[in-house]
Amino acid sequence: MGMLHTVAQRAMTKIVVVLILGVTAGLIVGGAVRIFGPDGGAHAASPTGSATPTGVPAPPLPTADAGPLRQGRVPVNDAVSGLTTEVALGTVHTPDGAVAAFAAYAAWLIGSPAAQGDPTAAIGAVGGGSVNLIDARLISEMTRKPGDRFAAGTGGYRVLGHAGDAQQPKEVMIEVLAPLTVNGRTRWSTIGGVVTWTPEGWKLASIRPVEVPQPRTGRRDIRELSEAERVRTFAGLGWQAFALPEER
Repeated sequence: MGMLHTVAQRAMTKIVVVLILGVTAGLIVGGAVRIFGPDGGAHAASPTGSATPTGVPAPPLPTADAGPLRQGRVPVNDAVSGLTTEVALGTVHTPDGAVAAFAAYAAWLIGSPAAQGDPTAAIGAVGGGSVNLIDARLISEMTRKPGDRFAAGTGGYRVLGHAGDAQQPKEVMIEVLAPLTVNGRTRWSTIGGVVTWTPEGWKLASIRPVEVPQPRTGRRDIRELSEAERVRTFAGLGWQAFALPEER
């Protein structure tokens, strides 16, 4: 009986882990649907069904960093939002270089005239055929209006993980949280994803927006958020503000 009880416990543990992973994936996809809409932003929609399976408690969310805002070393060139040509691939083979590349790609894909004119080609320019198909469709089919942009440089970032050498990783998982304007509506949102190192530089492998709790209306820079707002909006550990360019 003891052996059968142990086997049953192990099986139940595996089931709970699988269910929790499914909940996490559902929340990410649901957040993307609410931001862009099921047809790419023409209208918002809530995901169907229950987010948490009955009887399975959701894992506790980590607490955000309290205290002074951490200042990161990574700068973002927000001018990429105005490019009518392809954005340059990031070629600095470090975790910071990966963050800078990912933030630039996100800003370019959302706001640039080049990406708005041919979003499918834009996805190919920064990712080739390696971008997750669902993510590529979300970006390429979103409804766009003049003025839509992802103001990455006014927000913050964190590295969630990497593959390979810590100093020269093969892949890096990143989140950038900043004001996102889609279809004329601005809300603070997380855009997360993965970049992969290639001989040409960093290539996009996945990219997905997720909604977050909003700070007070009118806040447009992470440095304007109160500590309470920052803890609520930037949930979790490891967030840093992007480095300020000289003109800011």
